[in-house]
Amino acid sequence: MSESPEVQPSSPTTRERLGDMTIDDENDVEDLYSKDPLPPPRSKPAAKTAPIFSNLQRRRHSPPPPSSAVGLSSDPFMPLNSSQFPAPRPREAAPKGQPTRPAGPPRILAVEIPPSSLRPLAFRIFTKKHNLTLKSEALALLCSFIGRKCGADWKTSGSAEKLLEEVARTWKRNEGTAAILVDGNEALKAVIRDLEVEGSGANKASLLTRGESFDFARAESLPTSLIREDTDLSLLSSQPGSQTAVINSKAGPNFEDINPRDYLHVVDAFTQPKYKYNQSRKQFERAPKPTLLPDAASKAQIFLTRYYLIHHRLLRNPSFQPPTFAPATSMTSRGTKTYFKITPIAHLLGRSGKPFFIFGLLSVSPDTGQLTLEDPTGTIQLDITHARPIPEDGVWFSAGSFVVVDGTFEADGRFTAYTIGQPPSERRETSAEIFGHMDFLGISMPLEFSAGGGGGRGLRLAEKRLASEGKGRVVVLSEVHLDLPRTHEALSKLFEKWETEAARSEDTVELPVTVVMCGKFVSDGFSWGNGSLGFKEALDQLAATLANFDSLLTRTTFVIVPSDADPWSAAFTGGASGVLPRKGLPDVFTNKLKRVFTVANRETGGSGGGKIVFASNPCRIGYFTREIVVFRDDMGSRFVRNTVRFKQPTGDSDADMDATQTQKKGRRRESEDHEMDVDQIDGATDLPSTQEEDAATVVTNGVSDDVKMARKLVKTILDQSYLAPYPINIRPVLWDYTHTLTLFPLPNYLILADSSTPPFTVTYEGCHVVNPGSFLVVDERRKARYVEFMIGAQVGAGGKVEEIMY
Repeated sequence: MSESPEVQPSSPTTRERLGDMTIDDENDVEDLYSKDPLPPPRSKPAAKTAPIFSNLQRRRHSPPPPSSAVGLSSDPFMPLNSSQFPAPRPREAAPKGQPTRPAGPPRILAVEIPPSSLRPLAFRIFTKKHNLTLKSEALALLCSFIGRKCGADWKTSGSAEKLLEEVARTWKRNEGTAAILVDGNEALKAVIRDLEVEGSGANKASLLTRGESFDFARAESLPTSLIREDTDLSLLSSQPGSQTAVINSKAGPNFEDINPRDYLHVVDAFTQPKYKYNQSRKQFERAPKPTLLPDAASKAQIFLTRYYLIHHRLLRNPSFQPPTFAPATSMTSRGTKTYFKITPIAHLLGRSGKPFFIFGLLSVSPDTGQLTLEDPTGTIQLDITHARPIPEDGVWFSAGSFVVVDGTFEADGRFTAYTIGQPPSERRETSAEIFGHMDFLGISMPLEFSAGGGGGRGLRLAEKRLASEGKGRVVVLSEVHLDLPRTHEALSKLFEKWETEAARSEDTVELPVTVVMCGKFVSDGFSWGNGSLGFKEALDQLAATLANFDSLLTRTTFVIVPSDADPWSAAFTGGASGVLPRKGLPDVFTNKLKRVFTVANRETGGSGGGKIVFASNPCRIGYFTREIVVFRDDMGSRFVRNTVRFKQPTGDSDADMDATQTQKKGRRRESEDHEMDVDQIDGATDLPSTQEEDAATVVTNGVSDDVKMARKLVKTILDQSYLAPYPINIRPVLWDYTHTLTLFPLPNYLILADSSTPPFTVTYEGCHVVNPGSFLVVDERRKARYVEFMIGAQVGAGGKVEEIMY
């Protein structure tokens, strides 16, 4: 009986192939299928396969032979013996606490971008947004550059838009606002070499450093040629030790070598660079050096600059932008308008009986004493008999403020106002998209750095890292009466507290990075006679108090900001409002204070960075990418004296009265909920917009009167974007130095030392506003009050009002 032919086995099952494989999970070794068993085998046997196909399946599941294998069969269909190959090494997991090595960036295949495809996007970014003009050779250079860096999905991924945006900003920062013509010369090539862009995806360009060898000659000679597939298109990683690696590294710079006081700059109002706003080009231009005796045109330019800045800010607001696609009937009636349109006053003539939105300066006519509204095209009388402020009891309206009025133009030339509101503010990040190339402080810190763009990423990372270590604390004191012994007792107690806390942590840099002290510095104010001698003795006593604390003298920057009651302004005004901005304290009073800091730093070699700065009022402080504005003025009481009062709504019957009161309460609650746009900081669970006062404070509708006044003051100032929104006869200003009073763009912090308003900390549109109030609490005998905040902190960045018993 002949033997039956040998049947070749079918391909091994999954369990047979993986039966000997194990997973090395640190210490434990377990079967791959110990937890998830295979399903039961099929009832029908597997079909027999021809030997040739059986060998083919075995070859597919066998490992490939090494190139150096010896003694192997050359038959491609002969199954390979696995015993001839070494066993594969098990995969080892990364040790705990060590990050896994990231995979290298994928390659990008360059594409050819026709200039006609990139021209609409380039026109929108360069011309409409940044007021620049691209020449044909520059457009061809950008086409080759974007096609090489972004690949085929340059349009859908949005990476090309980011590249063009960064090119436009860097061009304006390098060449200035006057260079509106962008050609393909060396200036544009230098911009591309220095460019750095953060891509949105894994296959986008993340960094372009000077080491990147972009072929400019090839881009000029062959603007439409494709780069071959074998060209090295991998993304460059920054080299260790280079400056670009320090700025853009996710690990950040070496924080042990960073002294935060090296990044602290106090900018005086009389040294701050001046930029004038060109309303036709909608850009800032470098202005001539300001003078104390300008011509008469500078006075009119104060209001024109404020008008154009706020007007263009209004046009960027979504509520004042017309929709791209709108039905024809959406503009037919008043109630169905989808956006607001500002009408110049000169365009109202001959259009009586129609509703309009107008925008202008609120002022009082010198002839009739009536309230008027002015803009560059004309003046119109304003009738506020039926006007309602928006929000009610949420802002102050005074002469010198810019307002938006909704009403009807009458046949007799009056404008009957129905609602009056302030122009909405604009966040600093939004302003940085338009003016990110500007360096308003003159400290080589463009505006885009504070918004996280450009090279500010590493600086912002340093702020957060230092804040987490307790570095970057700012302390603000106001109304520090140095002629009173109680003030020096409180200061000594406060300084001793800081040094004790720093000694316990064995880290002296946890002392405040800066202490801002605002006047007035004598309780009765400065005056002639014995005023000079008494004022000098008060400052000398402060020097004697500070001499006992060497750590503060060598580690902390003290900024002294005067008030209207300090020399020499008070000697000529007699207690009235002085001229803004005003210079710092004269040197004749500050010699001993400067000597104390000089001697203390000389003993330590001057490595600590402690110093004292006698700044102007107002002044600005730059810390890494943050901007702090310090202003000492009693703005709350001045607004109360000069505000425009509106009539309260009344009803004809009891039902109308109840409905009116209900609507009023609803509007008040809505305004309280929405007027303060509180920042939602990462890591914070419940951050109020203001710090609540004691339980003894009068509370109405769930909000205390002190909190309502603080919100009202902050919203009025930041919406006006100006520190003196009054007529010149109420608050005199130096005509050529009004750029130092402008709050556009909004700073990160506004220190508003107002003794007429209770202490508060408010956050509005991303700007943290703090008011420390008077240093010595009036109602308490042994209590002092101040405000401190941590710059760059994730939680509590807006600051907190602190109290100390002495």
